[in-house]
Amino acid sequence: MARTQLYLVRHAEAEPHDGDLSAHGREQAERLGRRLRPVPFAAIHHSPLPRAAQTADLVGGHLPQVPRHACARRSTTSASSATTIGRNC
Repeated sequence: MARTQLYLVRHAEAEPHDGDLSAHGREQAERLGRRLRPVPFAAIHHSPLPRAAQTADLVGGHLPQVPRHACARRSTTSASSATTIGRNC
């Protein structure tokens, strides 16, 4: 039976919190990308928010064969909507 592993990564440090990555945050993302290089990822899914997209781009730079996908942004937080969002990502 095939095994699926899911890696969850929080965005790197951003300044201000809703803005672009800080210099420290860029280094965090670069370091993570180097660390994850040997992992056979099928895809990188991320939020469309700048801090998440920048983190995914920097990590993905170390995984050039892995496609990246920005998930649709939704404003709802209900459990049924979360399921829908997961299916759209």
